[in-house]
Amino acid sequence: MPIETKTQRRLPDYVLDPGFELPGAMLDSKGHVLLDRGARLSAADVSKLKRRAIYGLYGGDDWPDEFFPEAPASETAASQDSPAASGEEADSDGGRVLSVDMLQSGMQLSEKLFDQNGVLLLAAGTTITTRFLDLLRRRNLTTVRLGAGPEKTPAVKPSSVRRVSVEESLALSLAEPIPARSLMRFERPRQPLAIVHEEAERGLELHASASERVLESFDRLLAGRRVLARDVHESLHPFIEMIDRDMDILPLIVGTHVAGGEYLHDHSVSFSLMAMSVSAQLGWNAEQLKEIGAGTLLQDVGMAVVPNEIRMAARPLTRQERVEMERHVEDTMARLELVDDLPDAARFVAYQSHERCDCSGYPKKRSSGGTHPFAKVAAIADAYSAMSQDRPYRPAMLPYDAMHTLLGEAHANKYDTKFVRAFLDATSVFPIGSGVVLDDGTQARVVRANPGLHTRPVIETCNEFGRSAGLAIDLTREVGRYVASLFVPALCE
Repeated sequence: MPIETKTQRRLPDYVLDPGFELPGAMLDSKGHVLLDRGARLSAADVSKLKRRAIYGLYGGDDWPDEFFPEAPASETAASQDSPAASGEEADSDGGRVLSVDMLQSGMQLSEKLFDQNGVLLLAAGTTITTRFLDLLRRRNLTTVRLGAGPEKTPAVKPSSVRRVSVEESLALSLAEPIPARSLMRFERPRQPLAIVHEEAERGLELHASASERVLESFDRLLAGRRVLARDVHESLHPFIEMIDRDMDILPLIVGTHVAGGEYLHDHSVSFSLMAMSVSAQLGWNAEQLKEIGAGTLLQDVGMAVVPNEIRMAARPLTRQERVEMERHVEDTMARLELVDDLPDAARFVAYQSHERCDCSGYPKKRSSGGTHPFAKVAAIADAYSAMSQDRPYRPAMLPYDAMHTLLGEAHANKYDTKFVRAFLDATSVFPIGSGVVLDDGTQARVVRANPGLHTRPVIETCNEFGRSAGLAIDLTREVGRYVASLFVPALCE
């Protein structure tokens, strides 16, 4: 119940200081008591109150006038509580229009934040960052809307409006089976290993630039701005050309890439490269690879809306937090409506890559028969790539351990075994880039897969200094030699 007071005035920010003793009760904008008079602020109190500061913190009659140099003591509670007095302004949807100047890095939102067109900018619970404030300034936004009112779909040109839903398009697509056959070794294009290494080095640079372009696309989509599908495809084009020259290059790029910084965009690129590698192994053409690549690059844009305390949690999620996290698929599909000329198949990948064959996935808990083949491949590549990278709640697995986990889950019917077999054909049980030790103690790095012979890859030895000795060994031709153990090839380059 609100406290009875004649005067309610907005408190200055400087009172939010650990150790400060309140000379009067601290109130919210509706007059409810947050802390009683005489309370001494702790660091935890300050942290919580800063989250509320976006709505305003107020003092009543018992606060000395010296805390309100810009507001006369005779100011009434009604006038002080008006939106205009606090930098807020009510809108027709019942939300509050705020000046962007009121937003500060470190604030945590308890309600969704929209732009004036109704486009969602940040989800409830998200912490405002300096990067986000910079993004608002680049868009020349002076006001934003906080709180109530339904989220609106950004305005699109009539020619860009999709006439059928993703579910309708998916049903039509599933009625036409897509041929898939894992290629034999002699069907896979190959170049000399020296050239493969040169291409992989260039691929690492392309990986970094592609990650930056994904970040830029995410920023545009999160800000409600349009993205051209052809710009996304341009990021993929050099990688698809590499596949045409040698199908082991992309797994080698992923296997030697060292992730850093914000994992979301980096993961999107590695995930996309693995999905395209497996797709090529299944005999799918360049246009299909482009569709799968675009879907995998963009599928996690909605994840950027999930609050950091959920997305980056270093602990198991609660049931409610998992529900909130799984909603990112809905956010992703809404953002993809802003991507001009994005193929339906790419949307299917983004929509269904979290489904599982045993109906344990999301968002619709579909079985294998209700999931698009491209999304099944993406699900496998996504899981492997995620396990192979550091996460806040666990360190990265060794590639072999990630593969072993993946095989166990396939045996439990989470993944389509036909596509898992193609994944093995594309990268082997000891994934390309892995460090292995042969039975005679020779250290080496896996550089090629041998489809159908998953424990017999092509390896390249390392010298006593841990660097490549340049001696390639095809274990399919070495009777009696085998991989005895693993090692982390930090210096084997």
